[in-house]
Amino acid sequence: MKKKNLKIVMTLVIIILFFTINNSTKAISLDQEYIIITKNFNLMSYKQGSTLYVGGDGPNNYSKIQDAIDNASDGDTVFVFNGTYSENIKIGNTINLVGEDKNITIINGSRGPPYPQGFIQISGDWVNVRGFTIIQSLGGFPDSGIALLHSHHSTIEDNIIAIRGGGSNPGIYLDCSHHNTIKDNIIRNCSSFGFEIWFSDYNSITGNIIANNRGSGITIRSSQKLYISNNTIINNKGYGINLGNCYETIVSDNAIADNRYSGIHVYWMSLGNIITGNNITNNSDYGVEIILTVWYCPCNSNLIYHNNFIDNMKNAFDECDNQWFNFSLRSCSGNYWDDYKGNDKNGDGIGDTPYQIPGGKEKDRFPLMKPYNGTITIHKVNRNNQNIQEKRPNYVNHQSFGIWFLQFLEQYPQLFPLLRHFLGLK
Repeated sequence: MKKKNLKIVMTLVIIILFFTINNSTKAISLDQEYIIITKNFNLMSYKQGSTLYVGGDGPNNYSKIQDAIDNASDGDTVFVFNGTYSENIKIGNTINLVGEDKNITIINGSRGPPYPQGFIQISGDWVNVRGFTIIQSLGGFPDSGIALLHSHHSTIEDNIIAIRGGGSNPGIYLDCSHHNTIKDNIIRNCSSFGFEIWFSDYNSITGNIIANNRGSGITIRSSQKLYISNNTIINNKGYGINLGNCYETIVSDNAIADNRYSGIHVYWMSLGNIITGNNITNNSDYGVEIILTVWYCPCNSNLIYHNNFIDNMKNAFDECDNQWFNFSLRSCSGNYWDDYKGNDKNGDGIGDTPYQIPGGKEKDRFPLMKPYNGTITIHKVNRNNQNIQEKRPNYVNHQSFGIWFLQFLEQYPQLFPLLRHFLGLK
């Protein structure tokens, strides 16, 4: 019996040491890591090649987009003239797919097969898609407008996506796809989410209009270090942004308004994210909602500051352990709350009393007296006179050991044989 107990203890020690070595974390910075990532998204690792044409006359012209793609080499451009093309498209090579005019260069997808996960299904790396309207005339399940499946360093830019099928049809779908840029698209009237993202890291989602979709505007699960900025996310029938099991993601400078549920919903162990500079207005539930889900899976160490909360049904809810203000050596400032009742006796733009966040013990200690517009007077604070500590990600302490242990084994399956050996399992 003692020998078996010793095996269990040794196994747990080895696993914890392995996790500690491989998962050392530091506080994320809006000015460092993410800026470097986004600047490198559009670098091309291959030479520019030939141009193949679709819908025109003369040599190198094709009547179908897929035929041109199949005959293209890495680095080639497939240029599509205005028209309506009723086909599903699969891209497995490194090409540029360019439409002549996004308003009248139309890909009318049909329910799969052959490519049921997206009317444009991308599995190649360094693929650029620009200048199309993507629609669906017939109902289907579970087709999306554009699907990135294990695709990396690709760019989806300046498209219109409206997938109105009868199934669960997101506008853009990502699965296990990293370092991609999705910018300046219009995703509207889709029968599910505007974006649905799973297991995809270091992606940049910027400058998009995401409106009138039947599900949430952006839904992200089990992903880390995304950059979601300068999007307009309005009038979706779910949440504006829905973050589940997301780590160290930046949500900044978005307009999030008129969504049926909360503007930003954070759940299922989402840790170390930054929510800053957003206008969160007129959402039908909370402006920002951070919840403690079942099995004690809290969402801790998130940083929420410089947001404007205006005309939401309820501005905020937080039953976890997060920080609702920015506290640095230079300045301290929080968020603007339209229902804040405090005073500003010294006229420095910061409320004299904290704003209580419903749901738990959290407070915005430095509420703004006016909406944040990108600049703010520096409010200096003597740290020695403030009982404030910045919250840093501590993932092991912020979740039950059982949930952490299961997720850890999923991430490091090579430890299964070691575990079986020490526990004497067969």
